Amino acid sequence: MMSPNRRRSASLEFGVVENCAPNEPFSLNGFDFVFDACAIRGERMYMEDRWCAVLDDDKEALVLAVFDGHGGASVSSHLSRNLAREVLKEESLREDPAGAFKRAFKRVDDVVCAENPGEMRGAFGRPGAGSTAIMALIMPPKMYIANVGDSRATTFDDHGWERFVSTDQRPSVSEEKERIVRGGGFVKRGRDGLLRTGGILAVSRAFGNAGIKQFLSVEPEVSVVDLDTVDSLILCSDGLTDVMGSKLASETMRAAPQGAITSSPSPVRTRRVANSLVTLARVRQSKDNISVVVLQVRRSNAALPFPSLETPVSNSTSQAKSQTPMTVPYRPVTTSWSGSDERAVDVSLEIHSGQVRLEARVNSSNGSLGEETFDGLSSPARSSVERDSTQAITPIVSPHAVH
Repeated sequence: MMSPNRRRSASLEFGVVENCAPNEPFSLNGFDFVFDACAIRGERMYMEDRWCAVLDDDKEALVLAVFDGHGGASVSSHLSRNLAREVLKEESLREDPAGAFKRAFKRVDDVVCAENPGEMRGAFGRPGAGSTAIMALIMPPKMYIANVGDSRATTFDDHGWERFVSTDQRPSVSEEKERIVRGGGFVKRGRDGLLRTGGILAVSRAFGNAGIKQFLSVEPEVSVVDLDTVDSLILCSDGLTDVMGSKLASETMRAAPQGAITSSPSPVRTRRVANSLVTLARVRQSKDNISVVVLQVRRSNAALPFPSLETPVSNSTSQAKSQTPMTVPYRPVTTSWSGSDERAVDVSLEIHSGQVRLEARVNSSNGSLGEETFDGLSSPARSSVERDSTQAITPIVSPHAVH
């Protein structure tokens, strides 16, 4: 639940937040979250990037997004203030999230095109201000990522490895080029060597750019991600991805401190990752605006379930939930000990009425040498059997088997 004294909305320097705030953990439908953002102008004269974070308690949904403006910041600013709310007010959001994205994106695009008309004369003139958008709609247990342009979303698992990455929509992609040509447009290489839509834009989809809207799509590509596979999410503008690949971002994630309680999202970690990524992009000579939003995800109360020793559990209930037999034999490979005979160890583990019983029996070619029992509550009695080493046996119950 949200803190009652949390501010409902705020406009930060380059971002807009509503019902949430950077580095303030919150919970949503069985998951814990914390996010942070870092955005800088870089070597550009103006800052055209924007971002937003909107939490809707009624719909149990969170929206995070990064917008990379071009031709001015008017479109990206409009998107940061309005696009998330347009998506969240869609009545069919849960039943048809992809359709909800498309309808909301089209409504907002119509507005920004009307407010920012282009002045094109054939292949010349100004297409008008525009912006890319990368948006994550989080409705546990799923996350929906909508992409328009070349800003990027990347998810990482709890080992720091990449699990999902969005596809950049640029005219250099054959499918995008074919769609532009079918719509009556053309793709031409610019002075910098990049293929550009209408010889102007390095992206094939964008909000705004009213002067060439007839062949510049605003339809998002929507992907679905299971939140159980996500430890962290990075949303960023191409000021980062133009100079840094996913491998370096992954290494940055793994190097960040986990925090004192690793089962909970760490505000220290999100801030460190966001700042480190932007700093690395500057060090690697990024000349663009750079914006990064980092989100951490954890299952609420994600402790390993195990029958309590204090609360008796019947054998039938324990066996049904854990799907683990009451006696677990452990039989290591027979090994040679000092001496002429061979010895093996038989170990059994029993859970009975909330009590744990561990029994070990040492056998040799000359017969049984001894046994030892442990009730799980006190130290095992000293045995007359001498051992060269000991082994700790920890019963593991799958968290997915206990309901």
